[in-house]
Amino acid sequence: MIGAFKTSTAGMKNVQAQLDTIANNIANVNTASYKKQGQEFKDFLYESIEKVEVDKNKNSEVKPSMIQIGRGSKIAATRRSFEVGNITQTSNKFDFAIDGDGFFEVITTGGERMYTRDGRFKTSTSEETGETALVTAEGYPIVDEEGEYITIPEEVNMSTLTVDGEGKFLYKNTDGEMVDTGIVLRTVLFKNNQGLEAKGDNLYKKTLASGEPITEADENTKKGEIKQGFVEMSNVKVVEEMVNLITAQRAYELNSKVIQAADEMLSQVNNLRR
Repeated sequence: MIGAFKTSTAGMKNVQAQLDTIANNIANVNTASYKKQGQEFKDFLYESIEKVEVDKNKNSEVKPSMIQIGRGSKIAATRRSFEVGNITQTSNKFDFAIDGDGFFEVITTGGERMYTRDGRFKTSTSEETGETALVTAEGYPIVDEEGEYITIPEEVNMSTLTVDGEGKFLYKNTDGEMVDTGIVLRTVLFKNNQGLEAKGDNLYKKTLASGEPITEADENTKKGEIKQGFVEMSNVKVVEEMVNLITAQRAYELNSKVIQAADEMLSQVNNLRR
């Protein structure tokens, strides 16, 4: 019965972690490009009360079955779903969505390269140089195909600036002709998106598990089409999260009932001599 206390307590702790994850998903239901999370559980340590017996002379099992008692469950991993969320039109020319598996590359204040699906970009003009750069809401510069900051040339008419599906920056000159600026918005892929480390602000950091970013797509790897004037929303499904919430709540209640039952049984044992 002491084992029942430990087992159910472990179950309640794991369900609490699951509830925390569900709460985070629901809190980010309106966060652009947020990717929902989920828990992966595994059964915990087993106590072998009676093991399989083998007759060494006959090389056969005398008792082919054993008696084992599990000691609960544990969290094996927190997985993140990188399914593309709803792509919503905003008509803002500096909003971009990737209809595919790619990521935008940015450079943080410390010079570290991070990756994001959040394409709600802004323009920032330097007082010193007068250059207009494309940045995130936090002011992190966006990277072009050459791995450099994206700066928009002065001659570009911002009102006619367009970005095609491949990330090429184009604008209309005074003659009404479309001119290629030579700027291409970089998107990258990873062999294992699950290996990316979330750092907040909709940013991800590469790890050994994710592998190095892939800049050149082939027939087997599709970075996706860039859509100007659109934003990818969260891929959280509220109804699904509510079902998960109810399931977790019931699991928590059942574990607490087991503790109550074990406590009552111990109480009866303690009162046997009375």
